[in-house]
Amino acid sequence: MMAIPFMRQISWCLIIVISVFSVVPRVDAAFSPSEAIALQEASRMADLETVQKALESKIVKSRLKALGFTEDEVNSRLDALSDEQLHELALKVDDLMVGGDAVGVVLGILIIVILVLVILHYTGHKVFVTH
Repeated sequence: MMAIPFMRQISWCLIIVISVFSVVPRVDAAFSPSEAIALQEASRMADLETVQKALESKIVKSRLKALGFTEDEVNSRLDALSDEQLHELALKVDDLMVGGDAVGVVLGILIIVILVLVILHYTGHKVFVTH
């Protein structure tokens, strides 16, 4: 009889730990130089290409047209950006993956649900769903 309360405690601990670890964001760390690094022309072109790909999206094009911007206005504003501003914009565009992180969230929830079901099965509990 002592095993069932112990299993409940273990189950709750596992649920809490997995929930916490599934919510913690991924962190990338690296050494940063003490001096500012001058952006090269090649990186400006790569950043400009990244932003142009994002601007070619149908959703972005329709939203810009709704706001009253033409393609020439958008291109002239992109050309007017400094290297640092363009690099910042390219980094933000890379971070805006449409539905990119949804797979990880769905997978995490699915693993938690399966874990709870396995724990319920091994502890002898039965779940009935009624409408």
